[in-house]
Amino acid sequence: MGANNTFTIEGLDEVRAMLKDVAPREANNIMRATIRAITVSINKDAKANAPVDSGAMKASLKVRSRKSKPDNPIFEIWAGAKGATFDAYYWRFVEYGTKDTSPRPFVRPAVDAARARMSSMLRDEFGKKWEKALAKKRKSAAKIPGE
Repeated sequence: MGANNTFTIEGLDEVRAMLKDVAPREANNIMRATIRAITVSINKDAKANAPVDSGAMKASLKVRSRKSKPDNPIFEIWAGAKGATFDAYYWRFVEYGTKDTSPRPFVRPAVDAARARMSSMLRDEFGKKWEKALAKKRKSAAKIPGE
């Protein structure tokens, strides 16, 4: 939602260390899925906190990926886009206020809450993705050729 509202997830070095024994493509997919799940959680909280007038701003909050290196995925929360059904370019006026209106933050509280519980979110989301990848690997290893 802008350069001032970004944050880096700490603890990814430990996750990368666990993934070093996994094929690079699978490791990148697990990392990407973990980061996306955390961003989706933040977006859900922002939507829950968003003030509702017409509902367009709340409906416009989406998670999207940004171009990044495979081992360093970047996701962002986006408030609409040009040509979108709901384009809430004005989210920043609500979030930060204007000279005539008071700020009604909804993104910052969601980010702050995520920061406070980041280690557990990272552990839980990574654990889910890791288990899913292992189950998939076990399933493909259990297949008998020709059946």
